[in-house]
Amino acid sequence: MLAAATALALVGCSADSKSLSGSNSLAPLITGTPPPTTTTTTVPVATSTTIAGVTAIPTTLVPPTTVFNTTLITMSPPRISPPSTAAATTAPPDTGAPDTATPDTAPADTAAPDTASPDTTPPATDPPSSCNSCDSNYRFPYANFFSVPQLGSEPVRGSGCGANGTVGNTIPDGVWDGHISVGGSSLQIDLECVYYGDSAAPYIAQCAADNGGDCFDADPDFFIVNNNTRKRSVPLDPSFRRRYATSDGCSDPGPGQGGPAEGSDSMTSWIVIEGGQATFALTSCVYG
Repeated sequence: MLAAATALALVGCSADSKSLSGSNSLAPLITGTPPPTTTTTTVPVATSTTIAGVTAIPTTLVPPTTVFNTTLITMSPPRISPPSTAAATTAPPDTGAPDTATPDTAPADTAAPDTASPDTTPPATDPPSSCNSCDSNYRFPYANFFSVPQLGSEPVRGSGCGANGTVGNTIPDGVWDGHISVGGSSLQIDLECVYYGDSAAPYIAQCAADNGGDCFDADPDFFIVNNNTRKRSVPLDPSFRRRYATSDGCSDPGPGQGGPAEGSDSMTSWIVIEGGQATFALTSCVYG
């Protein structure tokens, strides 16, 4: 199509112009591979030079005044377009400066721990005493002298009596039965065993055998046996109190009440030991 356009352009030349059909000046115009797309070509206009009345052939062709669109018709085999050498216009990757902001490196809260000394102020009131019987309003905790239950491992009323050899020189805390005498800062006690029920039965039978049957008035629920007259010393608590059971019920008459009857100091007593000291004693009624 380019060759055809060129031929049309030559029709407009003057008669004095020489033919260009045999000139090699057209060779560059008809060689090469046309671009694959529709293009518009503009050829710069060249001026001719006249020498001695002869118009010289212009070195470049005068383009037609009309621009022709050329369309490439693909022939078989298709022509291969040369690779495009146009410089790539792809934008370069983002090369912005890296984020150099200093990370937050503030140290963790290192405030010193609270080292205030704990409150060591003693309580406003003294702690309650572990000595129950030291209270001035203390009363014997059982209904009467004969109702003290078994409190230890031995089958006797109260905390024991040492018949099995378990009580040494020092009597442990508890409630113990025996004959007592008080003097100075100590209490002397001769422990007795108060058997009851089944534990009392063999002793009552032995009593009857030893005394010709004269044990019929024995109380099987409160039978005292004292086979050893050993006395042990117990320190007296400063608040030690001794009361005497009433004769009409053998019970504790209460604080500030009761007094020794004739011969009552020789009768049996329950003593309370707390903190290794004798704190209270209830001496029995006349028939105890």
